[in-house]
Order: sequence, then C-alpha cells, then structure tokens
Amino acid sequence: MSCCAAASEIRIENLVRSAPVPISALKGHTFQQKAGLSNTAPAHEEASGASSATSCVEPGVLQEISAKGYAYYLTPCAGEWGIVRGAMAVPESVLLFVAPTGCSRHGSVCAMMNGYRERVFYLDASEEDLVMGTHLDGLDAVVDAIMQGLPTKPAAFFLFSTCVDDLLGSDYRSLAKTFSKRYGIPFVDGHMDPISLTSSAPPLVKLQRSIYELLEQVTPGKRDESAVNIIGPFAQLSPESDLIHLLCDCGYTRIRQLPSCKTFDDFAAMRNSTLNIVMRDTALLAAREMERKLGIPFVHAPAFAYTPDVVRVYDAMAAQFKAPFNYQPFLRQAQQACEQYKPLLQGKSIGIGASLALSPFEAAVVFLEAGMDISFIICAGATKRDEHFIDMLCAHNPNLSVYPAMNPVMSLVSELNDVDVAFGFDAARLCTHAAPVPWGDDVCTFGFSTIPELYKAVYKALTSDHSTSQTREMLYQKALVI
Repeated sequence: MSCCAAASEIRIENLVRSAPVPISALKGHTFQQKAGLSNTAPAHEEASGASSATSCVEPGVLQEISAKGYAYYLTPCAGEWGIVRGAMAVPESVLLFVAPTGCSRHGSVCAMMNGYRERVFYLDASEEDLVMGTHLDGLDAVVDAIMQGLPTKPAAFFLFSTCVDDLLGSDYRSLAKTFSKRYGIPFVDGHMDPISLTSSAPPLVKLQRSIYELLEQVTPGKRDESAVNIIGPFAQLSPESDLIHLLCDCGYTRIRQLPSCKTFDDFAAMRNSTLNIVMRDTALLAAREMERKLGIPFVHAPAFAYTPDVVRVYDAMAAQFKAPFNYQPFLRQAQQACEQYKPLLQGKSIGIGASLALSPFEAAVVFLEAGMDISFIICAGATKRDEHFIDMLCAHNPNLSVYPAMNPVMSLVSELNDVDVAFGFDAARLCTHAAPVPWGDDVCTFGFSTIPELYKAVYKALTSDHSTSQTREMLYQKALVI
C-alpha cells in the first residue's frame, strides 16, 4: 500500500562559500536522488569526502573562527531529540552505548536532563582498545552486570555503537541475537554514526528500524482490524487532529503511537495493528521491514502543512482505503482560523530555521501567505518537492537570504537584530532578541489544522514577554549548547 517515492535533495553547503546566499542561487540546480532521506531530515554532507563541510569555506575562514574562539562543532539543533532519547521512547527499555567519551557526552547530558539517566549505560572505548581491537572483550560482563544490577528486568535492550565500529566492521547484530537468547528479552543493535549521513540509511533511519525491530521478537496476537499505527514522530499526534477523526470514520478506532505507550506491552500491541501510517520519511525503512517481516502494510502520509499538499495526501489515502475522506469541514474550519490570525501577523518579520518538523521552505511560504516578511531561511538541504516553494519565494524576493545549517562559516554570522520572530531553535540562536518559537520534534501536527497551529504559536510568541537571556536559557535547556 506504499505510495512513497525516493526523496531528492541538494546540499545547500555545496552552493555556498560564504553565508548567506540569495534564494535565487538555488533555482536551476540539479536535485540529486537520495534514497531514504527526508525533507525534514538533518543535514547530510555529500559523500565526496569527510571534509566536505570545510571544502566549501574560503581559505582562512577556519583560522578566523579559531582566532575568534568559536567552537568548530556546530550542533544540528534538533533540540534534545538525539538518537539516545529516541530509543528511550520505548517504555521499560535500557540502552548500552559502546563509544569513545567524546561521542557519548551529548547523550549523557540529555539523559540527565530528561530523566532517563538510570536507563542508559556506557562502555567507554578507549583509543588503545580500539587500536588493539579489544574494546568489545568486556561486553559480555558489562551486559551481565547491567541485567543483574537492575531492580527489575528490562523489557528490551538497545545495544548502540558509533562510527568507529562501522569502520572496524563490528557485528553488533549477531551480538544482539546472542544476548536475546541468553536473557530471554528482545535485544536490538543500533547506531549513532554520522559518517552514514550520506547513505540510504542515516542514523535517524536506522534508529526507527531498530525501534520497530523489537516487535519482531514479541509474541504476536490476533490481528486487530480496527487498529492502525502512526510511526515516525516522537511526539504524540493531537487527538483533535482531523486525521484522527477521518480514521475513525473509516473504522480505525484504535490509533497506536509510540509516544502514547506507557508500558512495553502497549508498544508490543503495535505488532497486531492492521496498518502503519508513516508520517516521517525516516520511518519508511522501518515500515518496509514491518511489511516484509510482520505482514503490516503501510501508507506514506507525510506531515505536510501546505494546504494543496494536504489535500493530495488525503485523496491518496482515501483511494488506498477505498473509503471517502470527508475532509471539507476540517478544511473550512482551518481556513476560518487562519483568517482570524492573518491580520495579527501581517507585517511582522520572521526568520525560519532548519530544526523543524517540516521543510523550512514550506514554512516560509505558509508565513508569507499570512502577510509576514521572511527575513532569512536556515536550510540543510532541499528536496524535489521544495522546488515549487523555492520558485514562490524567489518570485516574492529573489534576494531572500539562505544560510547553511551545518557549516563552519555559520560561526562568523553576526547576530541579526531586525527580526520579530525566530521560528526554530537554530533561528533563535541567530537572533536571540526575537520572540522564539521552538517548533521541533516535540510537536506533532498533521492535516489542515497545522497552519492554524503554526499561526497560533507565532502569535503567542509575539504577545509574550521574551528576552535574550530567556532565549539563551531555552537553548541550554534543549541541550543545544554543551
């Protein structure tokens, strides 16, 4: 039942040698096929070399960064939703992270900040151990110590590795199978390996696959024809979403989502659902595996905001369900809500970040339709679908500034002060005086209600007290600065 197509994208980093570039520079460039990548995925460098992030920087830029005392590392600004926290969304699970200290520190800080530190364990892989190939020699003892030391037996166990094990060819999948037989609970391997970002299975894609591979090891029950799974988001879809109502009209009264699972048994029940609805491209690989191994078909329903695209998704879903989708009342309701907000937003300036649950170009068009002035866009890449939005934005302002999301040159960009609203974490970092709207993976919307929710969030930010110190505190709370 898949209606998905391989995503296409270009790398913004490959177009720039200084920041920013006008959006007109994006027109006419070849959009290259990148299977498995999402229009909302984090930035992925081209596979031409490990140093591609610096190859597009003018000579002397890195030296200038160093002289100013800037850090070389630029966070992808995904909020605190990293690979480790994503895995911890599975209730009653634990995770062992086999990694050098530098790789594990961000996840460790986030674990402490978000209250799951007691579920995450670390096996430090020293340089000497890696060189000698002995870093896994103590793995059996460490896993046994975790299993014996916990007050209650975990329901599932993640065994995570990093880039170094990719390079060494370590076989964590076989290790996971061995531990599953030994301890009688599901073990799965996982990867936090940025070197795979340009592959068809980058870290977020592999994370989704690892999560739902757990279902292969639970005892199947009777297929529930009234139950569907929503997979991809790490935030729960609002029960007031028009999609929930439309699914209920089609007879799907049990909507199962990972974020709403309170116990591992709740999560295991997703194996018995009759259909997967895939809202993030990063979950497509997991959906294909579930269809092949568990017999659960899937529908690709990307969480778009732009109204014509939402209509197209709903029409495609109705055709596959062979049932009418009476979405017109929800469309009219959303249009009425938008008209109420537009006069309140008109003339305000907004900067769009890349750390969003939707395309930054799509978000820019949505706010442009409300009469707002788009000050800048921060972007990791552009998909084939974004061509239309880029054309619309170029027609309005061909000199609209576009910044690369992950490039050392961004450390040289001066703070922008003439912006009313910063939409996204990375936009807030660039203009700390603006009213921040942290619209990231903690938010999950779908359907016609998305645009009114966007307008409402921006209006709320504009009418609330805010300061530079509050914005900086928000960035620290989201574990974006370490």
